[in-house]
Amino acid sequence: MRIEGSFWRAIAVYRVASLGYAALLLASAGGYRHPVAGWSVTGLMAAWTAVTTVAYSTARKSRTQAPTGR
Repeated sequence: MRIEGSFWRAIAVYRVASLGYAALLLASAGGYRHPVAGWSVTGLMAAWTAVTTVAYSTARKSRTQAPTGR
């Protein structure tokens, strides 16, 4: 189980880094025909990154906690 936690953290870091890189490329290009569409896609990428990072984090926590018995 330990390697799974490290794996999901690495994926989360990669997602954030690639999102930042995509946003920097979009901001520095300046010659797009539809920049609003580009920023919309970047916003969707940010939302997806946030949702998946939280979902993996909470799923991992719920699996590692001991069940409460009666």
